[in-house]
Amino acid sequence: MDVSLYGAEPMTPMSLTESGASGASGTSGMRRPLLALLTGGLCFASIASVHKLGTGATGGPMTDEAVNGNGGVSLAAKLKRPNARAEYEYGDANSLKDESYLSKSEETGSQTRPSKKAKAEVKSFSSDSSAGAAGSKTYTKQSFGFVADSDYSRRDGATAGAQYNFGYPLVEPYRITTLSVTDSLSGASNYFDGEGGRRALADQHNGSPRATVGARVEAQLADSNRYRWRIAATDGSSSSESLEWTASLDANSLVDSATTATSLEVTFTSPGWYAVFVDEFPANSNRGAGQSNAPHRSYQSKVVCRYVRREIRALFPEDQSLFFDTLEIMYRTSWGEGQAKYGNVWRNAGVFARDHNNLAAQRECDHMHDGLGFLTAHGALTLDFEKAMQMVDPSISIPYWDFTIDAQAASESGSIKSWYDSEIFDKSFFGSVATDATNGHVVEEGRWAYVPVNMAAYGINGSQAAGNVLNAYGHLRAPWNTNSASFLTRHNQTSGYTQSSPPSCEWHYEQLQFTDWALFGREIQYEPHGKIHTMVAGVWGNKQDHYWEEMGFEARIGASIAMSSFGFQKDLWRRHWMQCPEACSSDADTDTCKCSCSPILSELRTSDNREMAATDVLQAVDGSTFSDAESHLNADGEERSFEILELMCDSYDDTHTMIGDLGNSGGPIDPLFWPVHPTIDRLWHWRRLNGMDDESWPSDAKHTYFHDVYGKDGSVEAGGSCYGHGPDDVMSWRNLFDTDDHYYTNRELYNYLAPGSEELPYIYDSFLWPHCVSEGYSADLNSKLETAKPQQSAGDEGDDDEAVQVCCCSQTTFLGIRCNRKKFWIEICRMLTGSRLATAAQYSPHHPRPGTAEEDEEERGHQ
Repeated sequence: MDVSLYGAEPMTPMSLTESGASGASGTSGMRRPLLALLTGGLCFASIASVHKLGTGATGGPMTDEAVNGNGGVSLAAKLKRPNARAEYEYGDANSLKDESYLSKSEETGSQTRPSKKAKAEVKSFSSDSSAGAAGSKTYTKQSFGFVADSDYSRRDGATAGAQYNFGYPLVEPYRITTLSVTDSLSGASNYFDGEGGRRALADQHNGSPRATVGARVEAQLADSNRYRWRIAATDGSSSSESLEWTASLDANSLVDSATTATSLEVTFTSPGWYAVFVDEFPANSNRGAGQSNAPHRSYQSKVVCRYVRREIRALFPEDQSLFFDTLEIMYRTSWGEGQAKYGNVWRNAGVFARDHNNLAAQRECDHMHDGLGFLTAHGALTLDFEKAMQMVDPSISIPYWDFTIDAQAASESGSIKSWYDSEIFDKSFFGSVATDATNGHVVEEGRWAYVPVNMAAYGINGSQAAGNVLNAYGHLRAPWNTNSASFLTRHNQTSGYTQSSPPSCEWHYEQLQFTDWALFGREIQYEPHGKIHTMVAGVWGNKQDHYWEEMGFEARIGASIAMSSFGFQKDLWRRHWMQCPEACSSDADTDTCKCSCSPILSELRTSDNREMAATDVLQAVDGSTFSDAESHLNADGEERSFEILELMCDSYDDTHTMIGDLGNSGGPIDPLFWPVHPTIDRLWHWRRLNGMDDESWPSDAKHTYFHDVYGKDGSVEAGGSCYGHGPDDVMSWRNLFDTDDHYYTNRELYNYLAPGSEELPYIYDSFLWPHCVSEGYSADLNSKLETAKPQQSAGDEGDDDEAVQVCCCSQTTFLGIRCNRKKFWIEICRMLTGSRLATAAQYSPHHPRPGTAEEDEEERGHQ
């Protein structure tokens, strides 16, 4: 582990040998990962062991420049985040003239010097609103201690990670952390729980947290005392009370600094656990670092260091820019060029898209989706991509996109246009979904204009013959998606219809009701997740809106059947009822380079009961859509099954189904793929933090994979299992949580990805959806509100104004999102402080989603 100092003069670098970087050689020779089984090892030819910053388990990847000769880590000025201090001003302390403060550590041979430019004042720290999250812990008041703050905690309060119950202060890698001395005798009122974590004292008069350090504290602490700070790498096993500065901690020492300032700025450079010791010496004492006389007050606590994934719109502007700039490097840099710059284990977005495509587009089954391997595989894939981004900039963590915010905006406006007008689709973010049909629905504006979809553009050598799955044009798309465009494509319509029900608060609430792993893992990939892919990707070219009308179907029936366009041809192809061309020239006519169902359609044409036979085929491919007679009988009651099958098979000369990139197996080629999956992972964290009734992994195949498995002739394999969804299936990821070259099983990934696990390097900032209050749900989505308040008249506003003022004081933002709606703040106060000011009667009624109930139900079944 490593720490960079800001508040004190830089120390001589100290070496720290990794305690997990050597030893086990791994078992890769015995355990072949899933992708290697599918592609003969092709996909892992470039993947070597990813080194970790830290003591073994949870650090991020480190660059060659950060590694010294003995395999440890050194302090480096270049690791400081540029411009991170621009928003804040710090005063200067009087320099310490006494050279007796200079010390030399016997164990490390390193020197430390007191700060010559350190923070001289104790800044006000944001309120810690997690007082209600600590359960039955007993709080004991300390007269001396410290708090840890960052730019985000000063803005939001110390809410990040509160629900994980670490019991210790949270710090973030590569983000400046201010450690500030606190003294309740001088007016700084703080409670520390028995595990050393800071908890704000709730003011008894108004229920709001009080955590402001006043001027008297500055005067007493800064002008009267001197402080010695020591920080060392440790683990999460022992309590703060049992911490002693032992030889072991001394060997792992990262900071030993003496200063007159009451605050010290440090930057932690690896997830993990750290022990922080602060000693106070009288002002007239020459005691400090390395001195033998005991301080008159001391305090020690552990801190936990984790990356924090935040909602993308809640990031500071400079962090948003940094994320997008780094993400663009992942898409615009060739593999070889990137490895030369960032290390030989770095991979670009094209490699991740290729691997996802190879797993998801196999003919026998989908090894990434439609089974219990979905969450573990995508959790590992996202973390792997995040680590690759951290090789470009180690401060990066992948944000999530809370798309229920945009769904609620669409609900309030009554128009799905509000959803597509979201900031998410701005040119400076992820770009528009409304693309031009004349240019093949290619994204042509903004940061993500003309993102390539072929492997050569990413510097990847590969072909279908070498085991890669590609479409007929050689693009990183599914074989059934004969989309010829050479660049990223999207469309805001599906087969001529506009989808009107994005994943909402309701869908996320309903997902959280599943407390058995088998059900939770199955359902989360459809409503809360799949619909986002389809609404961004779109389908075009099949003219279904025209043909449904021509066949005499009501518009709502045609629209609901059209939603199956994403999966219908895939399932025809897997059953070998549809054949797709293996190769087409780049200038081939798109009407000739398309998939076909000619054999089965020819057979049906000669059938004695063609319509009934066609109905059987439709139901075999998509039973949820075609189970009702209404789906194949037109408005006049005429049977149209055969014509429907012809249409779904693109048998007409002017039809050719093409799917946008986020809607098929090459989905990671669209940059929007990456903030979508942390949203789902966040739901999974919240469910597990709230407890699950049954976390067992079913052993039988039918409960781990939810579709049929097909043989080479297209026949359904009775009881067939799809590799990648069983608990002990060896997956395609290694070195995410260790350096052992060990490929993880699903069961291992399930444990490693558990919220708050020792090995997991990240957490989520919060589990609050305050915008869902107006939809009839509590902000934590754990309950429905029993009653709802009718619309207020103008005369009723005063009471709410007073409640907000009393409960929320002067705070005007939450997680960086400015909000002037009273309902929002009343619910936040209720959730975080236990205030009784907010009741169910204060909220407006649930708004129905746009779109008919029938259309919504059909859309759910297709995802």
